[in-house]
Amino acid sequence: MALRIPGPHSPEEVRRAFGEFGIHIGDAETAIIALDGRVDVLEEIVGDYSAETDDNVVAGQPVYVKADTHVGLAANGGAATHQVAGLASEAVAAGAAVEYRPDGALQVADWTAITGGALLTPGSYYFLDAAAGTLTTAATTVAGEYLVRVGRAISTVTLDIEVGPLILL
Repeated sequence: MALRIPGPHSPEEVRRAFGEFGIHIGDAETAIIALDGRVDVLEEIVGDYSAETDDNVVAGQPVYVKADTHVGLAANGGAATHQVAGLASEAVAAGAAVEYRPDGALQVADWTAITGGALLTPGSYYFLDAAAGTLTTAATTVAGEYLVRVGRAISTVTLDIEVGPLILL
């Protein structure tokens, strides 16, 4: 038996309906649902994750998940800090919960704190930089750093988040 939910519904309505069957569906994930021996796939539900941050964060900064499940600002030189979980979708102070987007489009009016310039260059790829919480269009060539493509600018204010494979140089 496949679970069918007729009509267009918001992601929250879909999550609530699946929750009635004891199936948890988080934001921006693909869930595989097995009911009565049949497997159906529920495609991506776009949304953000949330976790406590140990850093002051601005919208657009790349974050990684720490062992204690908090998030920190990602950088390409650290053993764990290069594992980008997504980009912050809001500004918060250290100790607060921050929403972050693992994939999809993120619009930020001013990217200065993240890229050094207010606007993105449409069509350009953005990579994790050595400074925590920053992105650059110049991919690193430094031995010992990680080359991590984070996304591609689809407008001057919107980055399509597509975290690529991690490559240790």
